[in-house]
Amino acid sequence: MKKINLILFTLICLCAVSFCGCGKEKESPKVKDIEFTLVPDEDLPDALSAIINDKKTGDMMLTYATDNELYIVRGYGSRPTNGYDIQVKECYLTDKNIVFTTSLIGPAEDENTTSVPSYPYIVVKTEYLEQPVKFNTL
Repeated sequence: MKKINLILFTLICLCAVSFCGCGKEKESPKVKDIEFTLVPDEDLPDALSAIINDKKTGDMMLTYATDNELYIVRGYGSRPTNGYDIQVKECYLTDKNIVFTTSLIGPAEDENTTSVPSYPYIVVKTEYLEQPVKFNTL
């Protein structure tokens, strides 16, 4: 009888421990929207421009900070044609991080494209914040 109770107790404990780690981490609630501006290539800091040029052929999610500004960069790597666009869907602050959500929009069917590869990316600038950026793609 003691052996059966010990086995049952052990099984219950194992089940309880295994369920503790399961489940999806809840998204922190939005604290506030973050205002940002799109940054054209000619207005990028030279060091950031060099980093982007170095990494633009692959999937790119990076941040670059100065004393009072934060640059958020999202690139989608090499694409077979031109005509791609990136849309910022959300940029907001939670108590844990900055959420930055984008989507890649392909060329319209009636758009005149060339077969030269392109490297679509977007750079936004906002006030400097210490929270890490969580990149989401739709």
